[in-house]
Amino acid sequence: MRTMIGCMVETTIGISSGMNLCALADYADLDSFLLIKEEPFHLIREENGTLLFNSNVS
Repeated sequence: MRTMIGCMVETTIGISSGMNLCALADYADLDSFLLIKEEPFHLIREENGTLLFNSNVS
């Protein structure tokens, strides 16, 4: 059995928690924060299809 971490629509607070568990899963679908027009937290960014933690969040 393979495991997947995913979400429907989530802010980057939830996505960042899911990203911390990705090493334990076979698949990840955590890009739903891109659908939120005014995402308030900006903890994650996307670059060339890769999700990265923002280091400049205050």
